[in-house]
Amino acid sequence: MPFGNSFKPSTSSAPAGVTPAAPLPPRPSSPSAPPAPSAPPAARQQSFWASCASGVVSMTESQIRAQIASEPALQIMPLDGSQPWAPAATYLGAAGQQAAPAHQGSFGRAAAPSGHASAGHASAGHGTPRGVFDQVATADVLRRSDNISEGDYVGRVHQAEYKKGRNGEYVIVELKVLVSTYDTHKPETHGCNREGSTVSVFVKHNDNFASNMKEIMLAVCGFDEQGLPRPDDDRVEPSECDAFVSESQPFSGATVFLRAREVPTRAGGLFTRVQWYPCPLKADGNPDLDKLAELR
Repeated sequence: MPFGNSFKPSTSSAPAGVTPAAPLPPRPSSPSAPPAPSAPPAARQQSFWASCASGVVSMTESQIRAQIASEPALQIMPLDGSQPWAPAATYLGAAGQQAAPAHQGSFGRAAAPSGHASAGHASAGHGTPRGVFDQVATADVLRRSDNISEGDYVGRVHQAEYKKGRNGEYVIVELKVLVSTYDTHKPETHGCNREGSTVSVFVKHNDNFASNMKEIMLAVCGFDEQGLPRPDDDRVEPSECDAFVSESQPFSGATVFLRAREVPTRAGGLFTRVQWYPCPLKADGNPDLDKLAELR
């Protein structure tokens, strides 16, 4: 398998197949000062994904604080993926606690109170046109990850949604890249998405839509208790696809193997064809790259 070896596995147990939450990492080798007797153990075990120069690894708070000394711009996110990537200071306060609740502003600053400036009023002293920000209160955030590029990847599904746009209808799957063929020392791989990045795969509603969606559903279902993948001739119900893009996101956390390749179109252009496969997991819930190499 042409993957690099920067993926750092954790050591906690997790069931095979779809992984609803990432496993906790081991305790740091140099424990911090003991907490007060009344402090709950969970406070000492708070851990995060950290996007380091060496790859994406799980770290405890004390490990993160030590890492910040060499990587001041270190990005982290909760292991369960409940919050997005952000600078470490966003999640960790001076006392090692998580950042303030979501109702506060970015980077721990209190959000501006509602009614701070009335709609339709110009900002005093700045010459802002009257009403220029009136629609911000009801606007949607259109932040989007990078499109997937040619390469081989192990990714963890973050979310999937159905969208109807100007150019057609799509199912958009967003994944976190855990392992990539990107290699700093191999220029030919520099077009690949890097480990720790978030990528989007667009599945257009065209003649191949049903086949493509079945391929995705077979992949996200992982392996059964006997270690066997869901067979290609198994029936995938429409209700499964509905659930895949629903608000409950039952397949969030599924680990999959993706093979993305550029293929020519009839019009003479190129598009990225993505093949989806279930990714075998170790007992601790991390990708089993050796077994994956045997299967693919």
